Amino acid sequence: MRFLRLALLLAALALMASPVLAQQSDMGSSDMGAGGMGGQRATMGQQMEGKISSIDMSNKTMQLQPSQAGMAPMTLHFSDRTAVTGPQGKMNLSMLKEGDRVRASYMRQDGKDMANSIQVMSPAGAGAAPSGAAPSGGAAPSGGAAPSGGGGY
Repeated sequence: MRFLRLALLLAALALMASPVLAQQSDMGSSDMGAGGMGGQRATMGQQMEGKISSIDMSNKTMQLQPSQAGMAPMTLHFSDRTAVTGPQGKMNLSMLKEGDRVRASYMRQDGKDMANSIQVMSPAGAGAAPSGAAPSGGAAPSGGAAPSGGGGY
């Protein structure tokens, strides 16, 4: 009987301690630093959608102009561990271009916004017709350029 009471008491204490330990774990992941333990830790993940306005492969940073009006551009850092995907599947970081519309998942880490993943929503120039293509509503003659339209009306 004593063993059963002791087991129940320990189980009850464990259940009450779990939320407290989880809360302390969440607090430890804040941007406030590691209590003098040599740096700051990562915060919870966030997402940003926008257009790449510039990209610097040597410094592994990009400027992202948010899609949401009124938000300031942000510098997003990336690494070789940053996963990049696009309409055709997995991509390399080197395939990212200025003008790409992306959704980035990132975490604040050591004072920097570090990208975990970048999804290319629409590549730069995706809305424009390919060069040499005729505008909708007519085909270009096979000999080259379309007529100028300045003919005898």
